[in-house]
Amino acid sequence: MGRYKVRDFFDVHLKNKIASVHRYIHRVAYDDQQPVKTHLFADVDDILAQALHDHYCITLIECPFKFNFDSLLNQFGWFCQFMYFNFSDTKIQFDILNKLREKDLSVQEINMLLEILVNDKEPYQFSLNKYQGKAKFALMKRQNMDEKGSVTPFIERDQHFRLLFAETLESLREQIQEEEFASDMAVDIDSHLLDLPVDEEVQMTEPDFSGPTKYEPSLYGYLRLNDYLNTEQQQMVINFLYDLFKDLFYKEISFKNFEAIFYQEQSTAVSLNVSKPSPNHLDAQKIHWLLRCLKDRIISASWDVVSKKIVVHNKKGDIIKSVYQLSEDKIPYNKRKHVATLLKPLLDQLPEYLPN
Repeated sequence: MGRYKVRDFFDVHLKNKIASVHRYIHRVAYDDQQPVKTHLFADVDDILAQALHDHYCITLIECPFKFNFDSLLNQFGWFCQFMYFNFSDTKIQFDILNKLREKDLSVQEINMLLEILVNDKEPYQFSLNKYQGKAKFALMKRQNMDEKGSVTPFIERDQHFRLLFAETLESLREQIQEEEFASDMAVDIDSHLLDLPVDEEVQMTEPDFSGPTKYEPSLYGYLRLNDYLNTEQQQMVINFLYDLFKDLFYKEISFKNFEAIFYQEQSTAVSLNVSKPSPNHLDAQKIHWLLRCLKDRIISASWDVVSKKIVVHNKKGDIIKSVYQLSEDKIPYNKRKHVATLLKPLLDQLPEYLPN
């Protein structure tokens, strides 16, 4: 974009130029901020300093909309072209991005917002003849501010917000696509799994450790632990998995009921909800890789049995069948690495080699 000349704005009416100069900057109040009116002949440097300090977003033309989260999305194209976003970090993280995650946007809507961000990476970058009047003359005002350096801190804050907003949109799109894929592959499982008993007592049978025995996992209807693990090591595995999964339980389940899926065919399935927050940030792909790392070596059970004893749901309540079907090349390296990090404290305490 070349440098603008005065002659480039001969078609802008004189009254628009005068009004634009006398009200050079506009502070736009977001949501609960107090509205601030720009008076004639106000000092631009004072306005910029106050706006930066109090986290007012700024425009070089009047904002025609009430500025809140809904209007931000509904008029996203306008805001990205004409506004310098200047939100505080707390407002971004605890308000705007949280609302964005809760909005239940479709992939089409997310793509629309991302496309706007790609087309308008910074305000006032449109072509000279795209707009008329005050909007066009704003290009000259922007150029003058660039030369003085007065807009630099606002550019930095603006870019910070746009980056975080785009990253959140991309994360939401990935999550929706994973859930849609899982929903397409969902299997029919009895609806009673959604109504798990809070604490159903299960009679436990102590496993026989008279000696390791090779057996076919598909013959057993529970998550049989490898016979080469002694009683203490088996308990260590169960304790580890209970602590790992407990934040994702669809409904609260006692340790005794959880323990039963490793010893009893009649045990009630454990149901997980990956949309719930957990300190280990587990999702469907990570759970698959974790079960895959344990399967055969530590847990001797077929995928069919695993799918009946550990049932994974998305936020809509649909069962994610892909948890039991994904191949290694479909799971990003960083997720596999994260699972390896989670498992390391357990594996370090178990025998290095565990045959089937």
